[in-house]
Amino acid sequence: FDDSTEARADDDCAGLTLDSGLSAGAERAWLRRLRILTAAAVRHESKVRHVVELLRRTREPVLVFTEFCDSLTALKSAIERTLSSQRRLAVLHGGQSSVERAYALETFQRGDVSILLATDVASQGLNLQQQARWVISFELPWMPARIEQRIGRVDRIGQARLVHASLLVAAHPAEQG
Repeated sequence: FDDSTEARADDDCAGLTLDSGLSAGAERAWLRRLRILTAAAVRHESKVRHVVELLRRTREPVLVFTEFCDSLTALKSAIERTLSSQRRLAVLHGGQSSVERAYALETFQRGDVSILLATDVASQGLNLQQQARWVISFELPWMPARIEQRIGRVDRIGQARLVHASLLVAAHPAEQG
């Protein structure tokens, strides 16, 4: 950790321990309600439903990129809940050990799983053209060059099929740049 990282961690901790002004019971009730509402929002997220529907309609191996681990977790949960009898998946993100990342890649490369959910930890240096030709970007990255890096995991020398890239954009002002 550098000094700025440590300071942010201290600020986060202080923010989480501030007095909310509510009794402990009322605060717990509000937090429970917030968790229920959050879970309901995730279940009804249109982009998540759209990705699940795309994956339901094909058996094509696919690489799905997210910007955030929370998005990856929501997608993983939705896919496992609705497609577990049809499709298997692996996840790849920066919070995994090198052994866990290698195992996720290996299972995708062997064809043991047909969906690889990944953050941008998988956007550089991976050769996935033998297994897949379809890349879905669940969220658009801040840097447009990342889109090319993502597609470049399957659009490489040795790719014998036409490559497909799907960029999902919600009808929300935050994504309408």
